[in-house]
Amino acid sequence: MNPVEHAAEYIRQGSVVVFTGSGISAESNIPAFRGEEGLWRRYDPARYVSIPQVYDTLMSSPTGVAAFITDCYGVMVKAGPNRAHECIAAWEKTGLVSSVVTQNIDNLHQQAGSQRIYDCTVMRMNWSVSPVTIGSRRPLIRSGGLSRG
Repeated sequence: MNPVEHAAEYIRQGSVVVFTGSGISAESNIPAFRGEEGLWRRYDPARYVSIPQVYDTLMSSPTGVAAFITDCYGVMVKAGPNRAHECIAAWEKTGLVSSVVTQNIDNLHQQAGSQRIYDCTVMRMNWSVSPVTIGSRRPLIRSGGLSRG
């Protein structure tokens, strides 16, 4: 059996796990973090790469965190799944794909309808989460960016 036939057999059995990264969301106008237009060109990843670092940065530079959140999530709330997200979700529904493993925090796989998603990041944004109170102010994320409640 040649490699193409071998791959086709795995697909027919539904043994395919799809791994995605930032490239899949580029067509949805979400730049890769490390890309030419990426956030890591403007922000130090050591300060924003995980929740504990973001918290430490928030305590020392609330306006810096507000700018990062506005830049990062402001793009994501305007984006929608593209054809690649939709195809993967359709393949999952028909049994051709067993699951998706992603490092993306944009929730576009979920919006496209994928159900079996394994997230390998620590900064997933759940748009249905209630605002968190920090001190006397409540940061709210809206489609226009960060505001204070």
